[in-house]
Amino acid sequence: PTGSPTRSPTGSPTTSPTGSPTVTPTQSPLTPTSSPTGCDHPMWVAGDYNEGDVVSYNDFVYICRNKKGCDSRAPGEDNTWTIEGACTPTAEPTASPSHPLPTFSPTTAPTLTPTTICNVPLWHEGTDYIIGDQVVFVGRIFT
Repeated sequence: PTGSPTRSPTGSPTTSPTGSPTVTPTQSPLTPTSSPTGCDHPMWVAGDYNEGDVVSYNDFVYICRNKKGCDSRAPGEDNTWTIEGACTPTAEPTASPSHPLPTFSPTTAPTLTPTTICNVPLWHEGTDYIIGDQVVFVGRIFT
């Protein structure tokens, strides 16, 4: 070998960055400009809109604020649409149905509780039984 290795570093490391990073947003964040409004506006579909047109999209209400109109880009994709607020239901649920519920009457008389199963009487508390009697209790025959 023609040279000998060195054991100590020749330079000293730096602990602080040499430049500062910069972040530039591509568009300003959309924030509501008024109180929430109802979803009684038409749903947005791709197409051309005029300034002042109002649509609902992804549970929010937007208004076209561009003097040249809004093209087929969805609200929120650029700054031509301004968010007006969250969609809220405008109809209140009714407390009762608008039509009365039907009533039903049995067409045959109800059946009585059976007193025997397979000709074996049901067990009744307080009844005296003798050896050899059979009774039904909880669906089973006992002797």
